[in-house]
Amino acid sequence: MSQLAPGFWIAILYLLIRVALWPLVPVPEAAIHDEFSYLLAADTFAHGRLANPVHPMGAFFESPHIFISPRYMSMYQPGMGALLAVGQLLFGEPYLGVVLAMAVLCAALSQMLLAWTNRKWALIGGAAACIVFQPGMDWATSYMGGEIAAIAAAIALTAVGHIRRRRALWGLPHFSIAAALFLFSRPFEGAFFLTAILGVALCAGVRRLPLGPILWSNIPILGGAVAFQLYFNFRGTGSLWLVPYLLHDQMYSTFRIFWFLPLHAAHVYGHARLEAQHGLEGFEVSRWAAWQGLSAPLLFYRLVKNIFLVGIFSWLKLPIAVPFLGGLVAAFFRDAKVRIVAIVALSSAFPLLLITFHASHYAAPLIASLFLLAGLTLRRLYLFRINQFAAGKPTAIIILIALCLQTALAVFDLHDKLTDPLAPPSRVALIQQLEAQPGQHLVVVRYPNGGTWYVFQEWVYNAADPDLSRVVFAHDLGAERSAELRAYYKGRRAWLLEFSPDRSYTLNPL
Repeated sequence: MSQLAPGFWIAILYLLIRVALWPLVPVPEAAIHDEFSYLLAADTFAHGRLANPVHPMGAFFESPHIFISPRYMSMYQPGMGALLAVGQLLFGEPYLGVVLAMAVLCAALSQMLLAWTNRKWALIGGAAACIVFQPGMDWATSYMGGEIAAIAAAIALTAVGHIRRRRALWGLPHFSIAAALFLFSRPFEGAFFLTAILGVALCAGVRRLPLGPILWSNIPILGGAVAFQLYFNFRGTGSLWLVPYLLHDQMYSTFRIFWFLPLHAAHVYGHARLEAQHGLEGFEVSRWAAWQGLSAPLLFYRLVKNIFLVGIFSWLKLPIAVPFLGGLVAAFFRDAKVRIVAIVALSSAFPLLLITFHASHYAAPLIASLFLLAGLTLRRLYLFRINQFAAGKPTAIIILIALCLQTALAVFDLHDKLTDPLAPPSRVALIQQLEAQPGQHLVVVRYPNGGTWYVFQEWVYNAADPDLSRVVFAHDLGAERSAELRAYYKGRRAWLLEFSPDRSYTLNPL
């Protein structure tokens, strides 16, 4: 079979396992701001646009992580939105784009291991990935996962593995594909990762390969990606050089992305919910403030702890992570390949030392690097012998069995949470309830405690063209302005959705 065969079969295996788990964990419900923002991007792209025109009632739709002006759009880079749009266009369900991407990620990790080990361990490692990256690992049940950046990292590490083996690369423009994927998903973390990768590639022997063919196969892809990014910027912000994310930061954010920088000047927000998220007394600034005034040792400890939480414990639970880390330390001093990948992993972790917030999708390049380290370490453990006794083989098998148990427990725990009768009310269930009634609907949402209640539970998000939706959500901006909204949507049945402090709600006609 060709070298592509392991990745192909691993992708099929992932999809089969995910289908088997579907009755326990079906399509997840979007829950937080980032997910709704990416779903807005997906719907925008699925309708053939990069950005939407300003809506006349945009002030009522203004929620965290989206713009209502100069365009109505998501603030994020286009990669995740495009992935969800694939699911929406092909299957009518954005989440299926996530499932396909996770299958591609497992295939890419398998091909990465093939470049560094052999076919047997590519299949073993790929099968392990199919187990680890099932529901229970948050990327598999989220609309804001790190799969695109992790795929990019796996592609780049595959290239380095081939270079070490002196295999021709000029027909396979790995680096430019990885750079493009990073640009469209996580450019900040990707820049550190690619800098380390290119340094390792130079040391590994890329200088011995013909430079001309490599450049000619990489420059068109990278140039096309940069050109698209510039056009995307222009469509969203009106400037070639200003990405939507930075414009959103200028317009809304008081806190700084980097914990060591001072706060922005205060902004004036359209309603209390935005103030509760972005303002001086809001959630984001409270997270930034938690980093201030710490002693240097405590600051370093908290940063490293967060890196471990999002980079390792997001996909390996403690009983498995501890022997992995112990084996990694032992392998570091014995295996040059482990040292090379460890350098890349440390470079991937460095940007996580600088930022205020930490989440597993921020650590996507690090997780791909650590997965390769796990594969190399497990292989060394499997081959470890004392005299003629295969001492490491039983331990390696136990670790693989533990991975299966880890995923099984995580899936059942997630199923219990999804079916918990005391879970927070479902936005999807409300939409289905209203769509079962005739006509179109306008839902005006009112929150308790002056809008500061449960900042993350935001229900006011809409499709790329709200006027075509059966159900439109809007903020309650007071009686006078609500009359303007109801006049605009005079053909719709109007409702007041009012939350209580205990997270329940009442829905009454207006």
